[in-house]
Amino acid sequence: MDNNGILKGWNDIFNQTLEKMKKEAEGKHGISTLRGYRSFMKIGDSRISDIIGKAITSLQRDVNELIPDNIEMFQHSNSRGFPQRTLAISKARFLSNMNNRKLEESLERSIVASTSEYLFNQFNLLSGINNTAHQGKRASVDFIDLREKNYLRIIELKQWGNHSDSPICSLLEVVSYYFAFLKIIHIEPTYFKDSLNRYGLFVLAPVEYYEYWRIEPEKIDFIEKTANKYLTTATNNDVLFNYKKLEIKRDIFVDMIRGVADTYGNISDVNKEIIKNTYLNSINSK
Repeated sequence: MDNNGILKGWNDIFNQTLEKMKKEAEGKHGISTLRGYRSFMKIGDSRISDIIGKAITSLQRDVNELIPDNIEMFQHSNSRGFPQRTLAISKARFLSNMNNRKLEESLERSIVASTSEYLFNQFNLLSGINNTAHQGKRASVDFIDLREKNYLRIIELKQWGNHSDSPICSLLEVVSYYFAFLKIIHIEPTYFKDSLNRYGLFVLAPVEYYEYWRIEPEKIDFIEKTANKYLTTATNNDVLFNYKKLEIKRDIFVDMIRGVADTYGNISDVNKEIIKNTYLNSINSK
């Protein structure tokens, strides 16, 4: 592994993987950029498949090395590995998000507030790692879906104006969370201990996200099949990755959340029902 086998933190894993992919593809620009992503998608299906496969294998190895094997290496955490809901927000932060069009947090919390019986957000994976290389590192899944028994959906959410996380980056992000979760449940008792036999990994984003990145339907299908082939081999689990489109316009969503005040629980019942149905239709779509 790079850096004499020592990773400086969670973000380093991700950045190193993207850099390796860029070199493998002989690209001039990072895959997280539109130009780099578009160039990568033109190198041919065989090379794309091979590079994605190597990236998934590398992520699995690096995540396993990052997370200690011994629970004594973890500081106590009340939230690590346990579902929770975070809906509160300060007025200043809410207004800042609205003014700067940073709506991912608002979208995440609104979806969870509207489907509170089975969705949990900011699912904590890595807080409390207690060693010199990884002190204080934290990684949280945007949200998880527990509406079906023994089936965990891990969901990475992207907002309308996301121009820095390409569909390939988003795939690798949710895959890294999946690998981290598998490691965590084997070294520390969690809410999910011995109860899961299926996993769904999703990138959920508004239609405008996919339009910006110009990802064609046939390429979506190809990337999904490629990822699923390597994921099944890597973990020998019943696991399936998919891209999903969230059918909600940004301006309509902004109107829905104007009365939030200090918690996303204040969204009107009518709008909660709309958001809930939009989410379910997106996740359940073929």
